[in-house]
Amino acid sequence: MDREYDQREYLSGGSDTEGERKDILSMEVSRGDVQKSYYRILIGDKVKYLEVSPGIYGEETLRRPPDLLASLPTLPYSESNWMTAKIRGTSWSDVEVMSRQPAAVGCLWHPARFDVLSLSIVQRLSDRAYEVTHPSQGGSMIAKYARFEFEIPRIQTETHIYRTINDHGIAPEFLGHIHEHGRIIGFLLRKISGGRQPQPEDFDMCRDALEKLHSLRVGHVDLRRDDFIIKAWNTHQSEAVIIDFEKSTLNSRTEELEWEMSRLPKVLNPQL
Repeated sequence: MDREYDQREYLSGGSDTEGERKDILSMEVSRGDVQKSYYRILIGDKVKYLEVSPGIYGEETLRRPPDLLASLPTLPYSESNWMTAKIRGTSWSDVEVMSRQPAAVGCLWHPARFDVLSLSIVQRLSDRAYEVTHPSQGGSMIAKYARFEFEIPRIQTETHIYRTINDHGIAPEFLGHIHEHGRIIGFLLRKISGGRQPQPEDFDMCRDALEKLHSLRVGHVDLRRDDFIIKAWNTHQSEAVIIDFEKSTLNSRTEELEWEMSRLPKVLNPQL
């Protein structure tokens, strides 16, 4: 799909006739307005979703939350009996309102739960990853969660992998699951303080981390240099940890793991 991701947090919104604040938390706008555009919207303290069909609004309007909110048909924002509104035109008769809950991550193995709305975003790292803080935790953490239902499978895969590798010293500490109104959509990781990207001379540490992963028959599959973080224990001792398991596989074949390991020198030094 030729799609442009435009992810922001707590974008400017507006108020409806009842004075209720509306903020677009996340959005994915189709490049050229040729496919659906998706919005995750906070109304008061409730999150709801909008799907906008192509050809209704101009791309400039789709990318400007205040303009989009002002252009939408009148929606029952204050009513609690709907979760998603599919916008197919400019009048109320062109809107399909659905009460079905979006899909959730089904791999629940950690006892801790964090409300996504209780996380304070420090900075966006990628479409689904953010540096955050939480009142119950000291320091910064990494939150990774699905903005929209179609991103759930990737988070589901990664959550499975973290369960498999937990307590093996392969990845950052898994702190718990992230939920939105009780629906699990992601997870929270301990941020590696002072972590840095690997250099070619860090090959041995990265190889050791990858060997640990492979010893559990887990293949990373999409290995890149920035999927390794070098963590310093002190001025003389460091180790590598691995992140980003969205495409990883369990029960990988020996030849697949060997091929992945053979690529490691070029992953760390693309000039080879």
